[in-house]
Amino acid sequence: MVYDYISAPSLKLFVKMLNERLNDDWTPIWNTFNYEVGDEKSASAYTVIVEKDVKQPIAEWVADL
Repeated sequence: MVYDYISAPSLKLFVKMLNERLNDDWTPIWNTFNYEVGDEKSASAYTVIVEKDVKQPIAEWVADL
């Protein structure tokens, strides 16, 4: 499997980028809205990790636990 991420400071740009990835057979597997920058700073952004060639959807995998 291949992993990548998208990150954008605005919701409009984030949704556009996410839709482009989903149309190219990527599956979102994790998202967050804040991330650390250096040791003392923090910033806000829309972020999602995506995966390609998913064999088993995460929702089904979690339900199997």
